[in-house]
Amino acid sequence: MKDSIRANLESTRDRFEEVSGLLADPDVIGDQNQFRELSKEYARLEPVMQLFKRYEEMSADITAAEEM
Repeated sequence: MKDSIRANLESTRDRFEEVSGLLADPDVIGDQNQFRELSKEYARLEPVMQLFKRYEEMSADITAAEEM
């Protein structure tokens, strides 16, 4: 994977984790507009992050297999 793509995905993962935390914040839950916008962002990022996580797991598996 290109370094630029990996960096972009890692940055996206950081944002995804931030949004996840914000959605659990009582202040955000109390602000329906902010909660709705963050929920939309979370829904948009989640499938990408699931695939990136799967890619990283498979990459680690390949590395482990090559070391055998």
